[in-house]
Amino acid sequence: MKNTPLIPVTLRIPSNWGFIFIVILIGVLLVSWLVLDQGQFYEFSALGRNDAKYFLKTILIYCFLFEFISIMLFMWAARYYAKLLKIKHITPTIKGILLYELTFLPCILGSIVLFAPITNGLRYLVVAYPDYDWNTYFPHYFLQSKMYVSYLLPSLLLGYTYLNTNLFLSYTEMETKPPLPPPTEEATLMYANTIEAWYNQRHTILPVLDVIYFEVQHKTYFAYTKGRTFHIRKKLAELEAELNPQHFFRINRSIILNLHFLKSFTYWENDKYKVRLKEDKAEFVMQRTRVKVLKKILAQKDETSSSKTTSNSPK
Repeated sequence: MKNTPLIPVTLRIPSNWGFIFIVILIGVLLVSWLVLDQGQFYEFSALGRNDAKYFLKTILIYCFLFEFISIMLFMWAARYYAKLLKIKHITPTIKGILLYELTFLPCILGSIVLFAPITNGLRYLVVAYPDYDWNTYFPHYFLQSKMYVSYLLPSLLLGYTYLNTNLFLSYTEMETKPPLPPPTEEATLMYANTIEAWYNQRHTILPVLDVIYFEVQHKTYFAYTKGRTFHIRKKLAELEAELNPQHFFRINRSIILNLHFLKSFTYWENDKYKVRLKEDKAEFVMQRTRVKVLKKILAQKDETSSSKTTSNSPK
């Protein structure tokens, strides 16, 4: 089984508004330069008249304010888009990242059609006040094919900056997040000790410590014990949250392993390790990033066992 760990897709609303200000300002300059025709309301024409004050006023008020609204609307749309398509995780591979980028491409392209008319309409109402004229609105502020093409580059830059910044933050958090500390005896009572299972269509209550590993195959979930394979209805994500992390570890997308049955893990190829069990011939593949976490958990288990042995030894 060749599986890779997953990076959670978390689209945050940024808290560093200084960074957002700079990004949007760059986008505004690109949009102003590429989108608006040279004419009565063309922002860069002010520089030709040595009117830097008007230029800054136009860029910071007439442009930045409305593009900021567009960016905020895009952030909301991207989060809704991810929720609609159930984009929750991606694999940290070139293929996985490219698929992630392509999946969000319709969202970026569609956001231009949705938000550019709003942005340009509001901008026109402010800039042209009180002398509104259709000949001014069209074609300078009306969204048409030429303007859409001009909006394309800035929208792609801003959209993918937002998406990939969040992806990088999620990956960093996943890599640096320490494993959970060993649970206390009181906390252990909160974890599941049994699970509902079916064998030959007969319902049974299965002690989780008897399970060698849990597995998902084609959206069907199994619990493997010595000599028997049970069907279960709980997804691995649910089990991962309910099982004691001191005893069970998710080695990849498809397997949650009972660490009591872990025999060894050895390097295989391409930053992957083979996992072998004590009393089962099955072998699994685990990514190097998961190995690092597993080593920390096993080290904590050893420390806990050592401390218990010391405390129980006769003085």
